[in-house]
Amino acid sequence: MLDKTYGMNKISVKLDIYEKIKYIIKIVGFAAKERINMNERKFCFEIFGFDFIVDNNFEVFLLEANTNPGLEESSELIKMLVPRMIDDMLRLTVDKIFDTKYSQDLIVENEDKKVEYKSPYPVKDYNDNENLW
Repeated sequence: MLDKTYGMNKISVKLDIYEKIKYIIKIVGFAAKERINMNERKFCFEIFGFDFIVDNNFEVFLLEANTNPGLEESSELIKMLVPRMIDDMLRLTVDKIFDTKYSQDLIVENEDKKVEYKSPYPVKDYNDNENLW
């Protein structure tokens, strides 16, 4: 995991910074909800891009939000995240509507008899059932 110790504080990217990012995205979503899908179309979705900066005190700041995010695989990290993000997005939208065979083939039962999704695009330190979209 991406944990670092700075002075007396241990910082976890997943538990500290990522949680702040999700909170900011939630606030932006609430602020913009009246402008999104104004025609109330059913079964539609949109991908937004959010750019953040983290300062040396690990405070997170939103730089911009846009409706045309770049999805090019410009680094090894992005090559791992983008396919998983798109797969998660389609599982939340298209698979829910059409109950696709593809998504059903990736559902497995674990040793505790719980049904889990087995992502074809695993991301290190994240559970396959955890949605990254």
